[in-house]
Amino acid sequence: MLRLYGAAFIQSSFIRGSIINIAQLVEKGQLRPLVDAKSFTFADIAAAHAHAESGAAIGKIVLEQSFKAA
Repeated sequence: MLRLYGAAFIQSSFIRGSIINIAQLVEKGQLRPLVDAKSFTFADIAAAHAHAESGAAIGKIVLEQSFKAA
């Protein structure tokens, strides 16, 4: 069990270090998300799926949610 714990510890340390490196790249503006030019509302989710499946989408597709105050 101790050996398994040690391997898990090494892996979690590696992941933590990777996340820190990624965060630093984002802060410096050297890493930016790739987001498609089109965005869709949840009412148009079928169109968003069609866009994704068409192969025309570049990067991630944004779904916008509007919240109405009660």
